[in-house]
Amino acid sequence: STQTVTTLAIDDPTFTYASATFCLTGGNQLPTTVATAGGIFTGSAGLSINSSTGEIDVAITGIGSYDVTYTTAGSCPDDLTLTIDITASPDATFSYASSPYCQSGTATITFGPGASGGVFSEATGDLSINASTGEVDLSGSVAGVYTVMNDIAASGGCAAANSSASIEVIATDDPAFTLTDYCDGSANSATGIATGGGVFSFDPDLGDGSTVDGSTGEITSGVAGTTYTLEYVTAGVCPDSSTQTVTTLAIDDPTFTYASATF
Repeated sequence: STQTVTTLAIDDPTFTYASATFCLTGGNQLPTTVATAGGIFTGSAGLSINSSTGEIDVAITGIGSYDVTYTTAGSCPDDLTLTIDITASPDATFSYASSPYCQSGTATITFGPGASGGVFSEATGDLSINASTGEVDLSGSVAGVYTVMNDIAASGGCAAANSSASIEVIATDDPAFTLTDYCDGSANSATGIATGGGVFSFDPDLGDGSTVDGSTGEITSGVAGTTYTLEYVTAGVCPDSSTQTVTTLAIDDPTFTYASATF
């Protein structure tokens, strides 16, 4: 007797998605190709997937890494497993919480909940900013109001994200002033005061009975031959201080005599 036998091809279980990584806010994802229709889709724990179509409900599934298996249903079934990742949509929101800043030290950024940094930039070039961290070198920046951008490039299946924040840098007060040595008892107020409204004081106070006018820097009852150091502290939003020295000069002694008042 005779018999016939046929060698059957094993089903092709190949299937693909548009990407191996989906963004949490990217919506549901269907397979883009399925080589052999009619099979069953299954997934690892936590994966919300339609067993017939392979459609993944990304939002319900949530962030993580998952396996998707497709098993054909023919006479010679086969299966294929792919791994997909679901990531959070990037958030670029940030701020310079302590703005405005004085021209000293460093300004650091504060991120919004779940936000992160990308590339930080500022258009004018007058703000000294670290492109990686967003930190601003205030002493190296020009006083002004600036807009800083945080740009996160598209990656991991997520679209690009960007955000901007304002930062104000205020110029530090100029504490410059000038003192000129003066003759005992004469006017000696400071001149060339760059930023008015500050306060003068002795630094140190010699305790010799002399006093200084806090507004003008004029010394009263200075002791002849003594050098005084005055400090001037500005009173603006971003104060600064400087010191100068001044010497009280003794008045010349004009005394002279003759042998007699009568000749």
